[in-house]
Amino acid sequence: MKKFLLTALFAASTAFAQTTQLSPAETLFEQAGKYVIDNFDGAIAEPLETTVGRFRDELKAVCASDGINCPYVKGSFSIQNLIRSLNERHTGFISAERMESLRRQSEGAGATVPELGIYSARIRGSTDRVVIEVKLGSPALEAGVRIADRITQINGKNLPAGLSDSSNAIAQAESSGNPISLTIRRRNEGTLTLTIQPKPLTSAELPTLRLLENTNPKAAVLRIPTFTGLGLVAKRVFELVRAAESQSVAQIIVDLRGNPGGSAYECPTAASAFTSDVVTTYKGRAVNFQIGFDLGKAFFKPDNKEPEIAYTIENPRKWAGKMAVLVNNSSASCSEYFSDHIQATKRGAIVGELTTGVSNTVVYRYTLLDGTGVQMAVAKAFRRDGSAIPFQVTPDIDASWNYGLLADEGRDNMIETALETMK
Repeated sequence: MKKFLLTALFAASTAFAQTTQLSPAETLFEQAGKYVIDNFDGAIAEPLETTVGRFRDELKAVCASDGINCPYVKGSFSIQNLIRSLNERHTGFISAERMESLRRQSEGAGATVPELGIYSARIRGSTDRVVIEVKLGSPALEAGVRIADRITQINGKNLPAGLSDSSNAIAQAESSGNPISLTIRRRNEGTLTLTIQPKPLTSAELPTLRLLENTNPKAAVLRIPTFTGLGLVAKRVFELVRAAESQSVAQIIVDLRGNPGGSAYECPTAASAFTSDVVTTYKGRAVNFQIGFDLGKAFFKPDNKEPEIAYTIENPRKWAGKMAVLVNNSSASCSEYFSDHIQATKRGAIVGELTTGVSNTVVYRYTLLDGTGVQMAVAKAFRRDGSAIPFQVTPDIDASWNYGLLADEGRDNMIETALETMK
């Protein structure tokens, strides 16, 4: 039941008018069009019925030669055009494969495609990439790949020069499912060649705690790679706060760099491990509700109704020491909410770059008849005191990740900056 708490709000949108026989393409489009008309909550230049009507006419012209047999795929193209026309950054079309992946992640399951289990970034002025994160339980971790390793070749070939090309080269090698030869250069150890067998990672990406060396007072990085996984992420954050205390940690750096967001329950609950209990109010055309954490309970409260408890955290222990939060331009959605809560309560400094800029809305994902989906902004977000949550988090202290410094000297300049702010 817990994972369907929002679904009930939109159940009425699953039916749509069908007075004449429609082709598969038209049926698909009418489903998506009704979702837009009934629920979209963004800036509009014309009535939503008018917008949907324009793309309905576009689809009729496209389907003219197919008649009643016009396939789903043509309807899908018109839906994508419709969604793009809404020009809302938190709203988009989702492929069937991506919808399945998101479903698995929301249930705490991992991916179904083979991967090495690393995140990397291109080093400025070079075709090389530096490893910035290694997933727990991944083939890369088992093979000995470390943060700050410089990737110079894959399967005996230098990485392509283009920023996206070099990333795609790794992704394509992973998707083949074949063993990958990864050539890396490691500081103080020289060049190493590792043969790694990609595999699907079947477990969720959960927060981790890493003690920092040579810090006084003792400091640790609490890494939250994603907020996806109802009831998993925030509980783990509270557990790690206890673990930090038991190890006499005095300062925590919460690392949200590259965190794309996730469950609307997890960010306020996780933030509540560092601040007073967080409650976010959402107001939209079709819905008004609250999601938050109060007295050990993560809850969902529809307007004028009793709250529904998503899950409970027993004896939640709040962090009382110093803290800072790291963000970059890939920190989005739920990670922006988390950062805003910390910043608004003046609990710690936000260090890094302007965030992605989708934090003032909440979205709902609608599954369409062909397995694809649309993600749609359905409400605006407000803090507990009634003030609007801004669309983007502006850091208190500017800092950009120096990937070359990480590869050459093993130093993370953003962590160093965060440590300075807590002195």
